[in-house]
Amino acid sequence: TSCIDAETDRKIQRTISQQFREKTVITIAHRLETMRECDKVVAIEQGRIIEVGTPEQLQANPNSAFSRLLKNYN
Repeated sequence: TSCIDAETDRKIQRTISQQFREKTVITIAHRLETMRECDKVVAIEQGRIIEVGTPEQLQANPNSAFSRLLKNYN
């Protein structure tokens, strides 16, 4: 989905959310907005898990890789 427009991406994410409710979905995200809708984020760097948490928890931590990505994105 990295090459689609933002509106189509939102539609896809909404459909996934509705159709896979109560299921575990592993997403490799190309857009940070997609990750904000997740229940849990697992950040992997050089093949190792470096942090796990909700998007809100990770965003609130200034030392978080996810938080740094968001700051650089904005």
